[in-house]
Amino acid sequence: MKDIKLSEKMDLKYAVELRSELIESKGLDVHLDGNHVSAVFASCCQVLVAAKMEWAERGNVLSISPSENMIGDLETLGAKDLLIAEVVKL
Repeated sequence: MKDIKLSEKMDLKYAVELRSELIESKGLDVHLDGNHVSAVFASCCQVLVAAKMEWAERGNVLSISPSENMIGDLETLGAKDLLIAEVVKL
């Protein structure tokens, strides 16, 4: 499994970088560490949704460990249920 640490601010500039990193990771199971994310903008949300769908089609796993802020932004953007299966608090 490949681990990718997400940027604290997931804006348009970071969306380009994230997309490139995900393209390089095709065919692998990927875990996205979003524990430090303070904001998710629509551009990065779109990249995440597209990746989640592609990984599912290919039979690979794309999982996300979200911060509370990330969960709130994804909920606002309407993508929380698609991207975050269940948040487990330890």
